Amino acid sequence: MQLHVINSNSLGNAYILENSEEALLIECGVNFKLIKQALNFDLEKVVGCIVTHEHGDHAKAIGEVLAAGIYVYASWGTHEALATSTHHRAKVVYVGKSFQIGNFRVMPFDVKHDVAEPFGYLIQHPETGTILLLTDRY
Repeated sequence: MQLHVINSNSLGNAYILENSEEALLIECGVNFKLIKQALNFDLEKVVGCIVTHEHGDHAKAIGEVLAAGIYVYASWGTHEALATSTHHRAKVVYVGKSFQIGNFRVMPFDVKHDVAEPFGYLIQHPETGTILLLTDRY
């Protein structure tokens, strides 16, 4: 399993956890072209995308991600704020209720931030153990 950092700052955040079989997109706050390049244009291996909150530096490309056939997992408040809550690939997740994306087991948890309903995530995979995703807290 490799972690690819596409970008990580106030201009945009996007990461990919990837092995030879599957990839999990974490945040989509950069130009979608950069995400596609980081995946070597192999979007079929992407099992999903998780988004922490609606700020542009975390969710800028959400429309293009959804249009590319990738399911996006986020809180109801985040999807509502991004106007994606009615999209058929927008998946609402809940605090304390883990869910499966490919071989990734993801547990959302509540965090404090100046947005509708921000989440942090614990991400588990047989190849990596547990990863903590925690960003933009006050």
